[in-house]
Amino acid sequence: MTAPQTDAIIGALMERLRTSLLIILIVALSAALYWLWFADAGTDRRHAAEPLRRDLTGIVLPQPRALPDFLLHDYAGRPITADWFKGKWTFAFFGYTHCPDICPTTLYTMQQVSRQLERTPDVLADTRFLFVTLDPQRDTAEILKGYVQHFDQTFLAARGDSATIDRLSAAMNIPYAIEREAGSDEYVVNHAAAILLIDSDGRYHARYTPTQSVAVISDTYREIRNRHR
Repeated sequence: MTAPQTDAIIGALMERLRTSLLIILIVALSAALYWLWFADAGTDRRHAAEPLRRDLTGIVLPQPRALPDFLLHDYAGRPITADWFKGKWTFAFFGYTHCPDICPTTLYTMQQVSRQLERTPDVLADTRFLFVTLDPQRDTAEILKGYVQHFDQTFLAARGDSATIDRLSAAMNIPYAIEREAGSDEYVVNHAAAILLIDSDGRYHARYTPTQSVAVISDTYREIRNRHR
């Protein structure tokens, strides 16, 4: 093996190592920020007398958080603002369509949650599923529509300018970073993965990990709704 070939192999291995370390750092940072926020959030006074069920601890925020002002647009060009979330419950996920693994896996989980909710049609009718892209440069409205409707025809997707995405993802505790490949225009978006639940008052109310089962998400969602009344 020649020296240039050896250098190329070592360079590729180092690039993979840097990518892996960055992903680990983002996940660790997301977890740390979330639990610091969670611990400092206080208690939701509306349910202060009702202790959380064990399976809701670590899912429901002690104090639901209002969303910041922002403006996104869905794939049909319709505006999505903080007020858009009021009146219905929304499962939201931040990702991008070039994502090779966690994004399609999570959208499949959301699809299965929707199927589970078909057992309670009134709950399903009051629930929306929203995908927000972290890659507005490549994720056009047309691409987003085809991507989410591959999973469910009722799923919505939204995009906005980079400054808006930065502000909104930070408010929802979704850190992300764009990593460009050396000598190429291609890039990946390393991001935290979480299914966020926005309540019918338009507040960030709960947070699920994509590894939680469809049954856990569906059942605890119904319980959260009951507690919210």
